[in-house]
Amino acid sequence: MKSELSGPTILACTELVLSYYPTTLNAIVSSKISMGIMQFLNSQMEYSQLSTLSKSLTGTTEPIDKLQQIMSTSSDPIPTPDENDKKNQKKSRGWSQYEDQRLLKGIFTLGIDNWAAISKFVGNGRTRSQCSQRWFRGLDPKISKDNWALADEQKLLQLVNQFGEKSWTAIAQHMGNRSDVQCRYRYQQILRRNKNIGEYQAQKQIKMRQKIQTRIPQIEPVKNVPCPQLHPPEDSIPSLFDMDDSFSISFDTDHFDDSFSGDF
Repeated sequence: MKSELSGPTILACTELVLSYYPTTLNAIVSSKISMGIMQFLNSQMEYSQLSTLSKSLTGTTEPIDKLQQIMSTSSDPIPTPDENDKKNQKKSRGWSQYEDQRLLKGIFTLGIDNWAAISKFVGNGRTRSQCSQRWFRGLDPKISKDNWALADEQKLLQLVNQFGEKSWTAIAQHMGNRSDVQCRYRYQQILRRNKNIGEYQAQKQIKMRQKIQTRIPQIEPVKNVPCPQLHPPEDSIPSLFDMDDSFSISFDTDHFDDSFSGDF
């Protein structure tokens, strides 16, 4: 077993083992278990001692038993498949449980950034890229499998706006608890959802216009009918001077107010 592993490797191993516990540990217990795991990985504590510590603090040894199983994995890599098997597995090469176990053993002993050596340790023709992707996209305990909250989506959109639509590794690092694949897939879902909403709203507006048009009565256009003349011809109006001579105007002075005076 290799001693004095790097800080990132110790942290990754500790977080993985802590994720095996059925419930979240409080800060004090988590700190003591983490210290024990670090000592165990650096050959400063025996498995039996770490198991006893876990039992006394949490009531279970199952996570430590899993750690011991990983560390007991054979050093012999899985044989590389022949060419025929490679062709058959080229389309889909899912990871077996034993491959995952070898990958974790390689990380725990060789260091989390030593992917070339880890891929050789795993064997079975796995490349360094496949090994790193399997860890960061599947086995890393920091990767959240929970549903995306609105705040997570808003943060994702801000990061995409900052780094662009292709820098998913950088975006995932800033997200902290999502893989690059998760970030890209969720972003595509958001785009499709917004597109569907836009199309739905457009269809809704079209249907609304159609309903309005069917409810408005059809008004026939006004025909070109000549309007009656507002002013009759002058020759149709009788002249005052053409009236009968008997026509006269008289005033009854009795109806005037006595106070009225004036000269005519």
